[in-house]
Amino acid sequence: MFAILPAAVTTDNGILFFDSNWRKISSAAHQYSRISAFAYDEVLGKLYFADLDHPEYRVFALDYDDTDELHKVTKLLPKSSETEYISGMAFDHLERRLYWAEKGSRSVYYVAIDALLTNSSSRAKASVANETSTQSSTASEGSPSSSSSPVQVVATVDPDHELAGLAIDECRRHLYWTNSYLTTSNIARAAMNGTVLNVHEEQVYLPRGITVDHYRNRLYWVEKKYGRRYTIESADLEVNDQRTLQTGLDRLPADIAVKNDFIYWTDQENNEIYEMAKEPNSTSRTVYRGEHPSAVILRANLLLEHQRNNPDCQSVVNRILANMQNSKPASVRQQESQQGQLTVCLNNGTVNHHTNACLCPPAFGGKLCEIDLCNNYCAHGACRIGRDNQPRCDCDRQYEGERCDRNRCDGFCLNGGRCRFDGNGSTTDANDRSCACDRTGYSGTRCENPICGSDYCYNGECYVEDGKRPKCRCKAGYRGERCEEYSCNNYCLNGGRCTLGNETTVPECECGDEFAGKRCEIAVRLCSTYNDDPQWQQYCLG
Repeated sequence: MFAILPAAVTTDNGILFFDSNWRKISSAAHQYSRISAFAYDEVLGKLYFADLDHPEYRVFALDYDDTDELHKVTKLLPKSSETEYISGMAFDHLERRLYWAEKGSRSVYYVAIDALLTNSSSRAKASVANETSTQSSTASEGSPSSSSSPVQVVATVDPDHELAGLAIDECRRHLYWTNSYLTTSNIARAAMNGTVLNVHEEQVYLPRGITVDHYRNRLYWVEKKYGRRYTIESADLEVNDQRTLQTGLDRLPADIAVKNDFIYWTDQENNEIYEMAKEPNSTSRTVYRGEHPSAVILRANLLLEHQRNNPDCQSVVNRILANMQNSKPASVRQQESQQGQLTVCLNNGTVNHHTNACLCPPAFGGKLCEIDLCNNYCAHGACRIGRDNQPRCDCDRQYEGERCDRNRCDGFCLNGGRCRFDGNGSTTDANDRSCACDRTGYSGTRCENPICGSDYCYNGECYVEDGKRPKCRCKAGYRGERCEEYSCNNYCLNGGRCTLGNETTVPECECGDEFAGKRCEIAVRLCSTYNDDPQWQQYCLG
């Protein structure tokens, strides 16, 4: 069984293969030292690539199989004016065509891949047969065919243009290419027959690799800006709404690929591959450093499986799968007639008889489609399959997180506040939570503000009454709601001296000779006048 290709990178020393964690698992095509572009055929499990240094051929096919160290390489197209300097390559699974951009002729070409593979296989068999003949063994061994070329021209650009990257939107049936000529740099969108639909030039400078993101319906490309600068750019599929995702210095971006929520791009200045999120100003991390990476492919049934639940791609994917089933190899038909079906895919999975692998329907995964992607995926919520064929969770109101595994109340209320949900509970929004701060000594939306602030009681200790209102316990000699008043302030009248009782801390007045009373409020001279009045005697006699 052929393995699923997670990631492949072209270098000056062949092609490297990586697992989903960017650990190198194998390599191939070491004899090809100047691979300029490649594309992947999900149906046949083949990599098509261009090598600019081979003396006779330019386009090759490699069968990827992680159980085989040799990785069979087939020569497909000879060196010619149509293949001399291939800068970009893309594969269309619906029409089974391999497209490429060629710098020298300034043209985009395609070839029907299945017929080409059949002819190449026949040529190889003939070459082996001819090895038994001494008359023409040297001339026939792998030499290019002299028959008419199967290559078809799609479009030719102006003389002051230089083709660089190439991409296909297989779902909406569009071609994209980058023009990296200094004075005319642009991004072009064309129909599959090469008719240019529109060209985007504004703020475009030396664009190179380009790719289509079916997850977000956007384009991504890399640019080598003036001087030492570079940028990672994005636009919608009509090449409008351009956004710069990253800009920096001293890197030479060459190619770009997308996978789920991330972008991956090659840097030929520092010989690295970087990963970054698909958002502006995202930081990059290095996932590979090594042998001069030029082009990168990321896939795990990217189109045929991951886009089966994408409304924009369903029709095309279904047609591709139908064509795949109708093109069952003769060897498979013969084996099945003798042994029955070789591979059984569960849950209505589709067998790819070319690779003997299962293509799973939405909601299922695994080698035999035996894994229910939604099974136990969402801890507290309903699972659904997104347009990228990955599980997504619609969380219950009280939970959040990618898998609804975080209680929204956890850590929301501070200082012992109690979290609660408001409203009718039918929807979830950021404002449907509140905190009950009773008896915590705090207030605020999240009980974040202490009711007893550090300066609430000026000369005393603050405490909370009934969990809501701040109160003050005043120090000796102070009074007032916030202990703001010294007890002796203005207490003794007429020049009396105020002191605090040692035990009671109640203010007491020491009056002069002319005044008496608790606060020195009575003139002594009045005592003789009211000496017989009992009300005055307590002050005058005291």
